[in-house]
Amino acid sequence: MNELTDLDYEILEKLALAPMTETALTDSFPKQSAVKHRIHLLMDYDYDDSMVAFGGVLFPKSDTYYIQYSPTNADLLELSSHGLKAWEDWKWQKKHDRQKVLEDRALKIIPIVISISALIVATISLLQALHWIDLAR
Repeated sequence: MNELTDLDYEILEKLALAPMTETALTDSFPKQSAVKHRIHLLMDYDYDDSMVAFGGVLFPKSDTYYIQYSPTNADLLELSSHGLKAWEDWKWQKKHDRQKVLEDRALKIIPIVISISALIVATISLLQALHWIDLAR
């Protein structure tokens, strides 16, 4: 699985809070129709086939699946270490993106505020020069 979707990350986020059954996880997304399919895609793993040519067996690669069955309770799904890392990276990226948007907005607003301040000062100076206002009193 190359690209995770927003739904995939939401599924990982639910499981990061607490392990749950597949039914409970599916039911927590009532408006999504493909949740069960996405869960199974997140559980699929690739195999290490480097030793097959020499008579070896296939072993699942640990860094290719995001969700696994809990070792203590076979009914519960939980995040694998790879899934936890992917979820934490996504969470950090969302926070970083939010900060970047706020920074961009500030960099656009600050020059406007400075320009308006300069315009107000210039207007007051002009009115004083024309003797329309007297601020010395």
